Amino acid sequence: MWVTWRIILTNVHSKKKFYFKLFLILFSRHWLIILSFSILQSMTLFTQESLDRLKEKVDLVDIIAAHVPMKQRGVSWKGLCPFHSEKTPSFTVQKGAQHYHCFGCGAHGDAIEFLKSHLSMSFQEAVEMLADRNGVILQTEEGGDDSKRFIKKDVLSALDEASAFFHAFLLHTDEGQRALAYLYERGMDLDFIIRFQVGIAPLQRGVFISFMLAKKFSIEILTAAGLIKNSGRDNIPFFINRITFPIQNSMGRVIGFSARVYGKGKEFGPKYMNTSETVVFRKSEVLFGMSFCKRRIVKEKKVVLVEGQIDALRLIQEGLNICVATQGTAFAKEHLALLLKLGVEQVYLAFDGDEAGQKAAVGVGDMFQYEGVEVKVLPFSEAEDPDQVLLSQGIEAFVKKMESSKDYLYFLVDYYRRDVDMSSPSQKNRMIQKIVSKVRRWQHPLLVHETLRKLARVTRVPEKLVGAKPKTIEKDFIVKTSMRLSQKNESKEEVLEIDLLRWILLMPEGDKEVLDSIFNSIEEDYFFSKNCQTLFKKIKARYENSESIDLLSLSIFFTRLEEKVFFTKIMEKKINTERAYDGAFETVKKMREKYFYFEKEKIHEAMKEEGLDQEKVLNLAQRYDALTRQFTNFDWEKQKTDQE
Repeated sequence: MWVTWRIILTNVHSKKKFYFKLFLILFSRHWLIILSFSILQSMTLFTQESLDRLKEKVDLVDIIAAHVPMKQRGVSWKGLCPFHSEKTPSFTVQKGAQHYHCFGCGAHGDAIEFLKSHLSMSFQEAVEMLADRNGVILQTEEGGDDSKRFIKKDVLSALDEASAFFHAFLLHTDEGQRALAYLYERGMDLDFIIRFQVGIAPLQRGVFISFMLAKKFSIEILTAAGLIKNSGRDNIPFFINRITFPIQNSMGRVIGFSARVYGKGKEFGPKYMNTSETVVFRKSEVLFGMSFCKRRIVKEKKVVLVEGQIDALRLIQEGLNICVATQGTAFAKEHLALLLKLGVEQVYLAFDGDEAGQKAAVGVGDMFQYEGVEVKVLPFSEAEDPDQVLLSQGIEAFVKKMESSKDYLYFLVDYYRRDVDMSSPSQKNRMIQKIVSKVRRWQHPLLVHETLRKLARVTRVPEKLVGAKPKTIEKDFIVKTSMRLSQKNESKEEVLEIDLLRWILLMPEGDKEVLDSIFNSIEEDYFFSKNCQTLFKKIKARYENSESIDLLSLSIFFTRLEEKVFFTKIMEKKINTERAYDGAFETVKKMREKYFYFEKEKIHEAMKEEGLDQEKVLNLAQRYDALTRQFTNFDWEKQKTDQE
């Protein structure tokens, strides 16, 4: 689109061109304003006072010890680094310090960086988790909706209490004993029931509501939590006479329930019911079992996807804690985005062997292949499902199915040719074209090319007949994808400057010489982005005053909304932490070179002006000489070697 406008501009009369340019500027600003508002609406900007309280209460050792076994040695705590494989502990935290450091891989950061790196949380999720863990109420900036935050807190408390009630009712009542017998028959032992807090919603409608009211939860909060609903003039429990399985978010908090009918006196309704959408639960944004598996999924970059909650829990109980459930076959784009954010590169689809399960595998597999994720489909007969295999044959049989799983293309060919006579040219052609059209929609040209070549081999047709050639990337495609609103305003210079800021924030504060070298080598004027320049000035000022430059301290320091938005953008940037030193040095060098080039060009342009007197020419020449000496005499390799 932008290319088209440039072409139009070259053919428009100069006066018209001026007005057209003015239109483009206003149009661009209009969309940037919309974009800015959309960013602000999706973010929660917390007050400085509430972040101050949070910083005072955060104990880094306690946060890390919840995820990594740590042993105290003097004033230090050590453990095996969660960011690389090692046998001798090199991951260290000083008691009372605000940073961890690994002497093996160089990983370094504060509590927020740890949660972001280890659990793939966003900056906001990490802050909210720390606040929840430390009992700090986060207040929002003026204009934020604090009422929603307080409702969310009360809703989560109500759901925790409801989970405890359902679980206790299962274990300690006569009605619960009958449900326990049913669960035991299904192969769920007491360890399973306790670990996953399985419970039962009573048949008598008044029991649950009376208990929750006695615990001081209002009808409004119980309704907001999806625990009760209004039926005419009465409030009744949402779940009645059902076995309950708590649904947890990635931080382990109960956000809803999946409830199953059981026994002979089944209530009318579907086999499974999930909590309706609430302020804390959206079905499209939650994968069942994620709280038990997130850490290993991030580490191994693979996941097993099943349909049912019991399938997932049973596999997790058997030690295969890379398994999550879609809660039915409704796998949404939001689910896909969640797994991509965790860095998943390989997915095993363990859907039921019936038609619904296999059809779902076709659709879900296509979504992953579109994103370039490798897909394997486990082979189940029509009467089989993961739960049945585990009960009758054990975890070993399931693992064997994983090992013999089909590549997605082979599965796709087998699925579509079930009703096709492959000896019929027309039927074979229709089947192949159906697969080709699906594959050609994937966004990675190399994957498309290789898959079509494989399709030709599998179906025994010449490669050229399935169009197995590199996909042409047209110019229009490049323009559209590179000019998205979220990216078009980010120049090459800004990308480089953001990299430097991230390197500085990841640099251990104990390496004072390295940080001194960086701050001595970079001036504020070297920054082309005003946002980056402002952030650099604040980081440098805090460092020179011997103040902490950890993420939480910096987030507290920023008061303007645009600064907070930009800071969050920087925190979300992915970089290779193992290259902190080399990356910082290389980035500084490039920034210095860019600044020198632009300043030199400015002097050249100034010298071209007509009517310059001798004094101005001399001043420009002296400025040029000084600039040349400043940059050519700077021995960067020596600086780097001295620090090493």
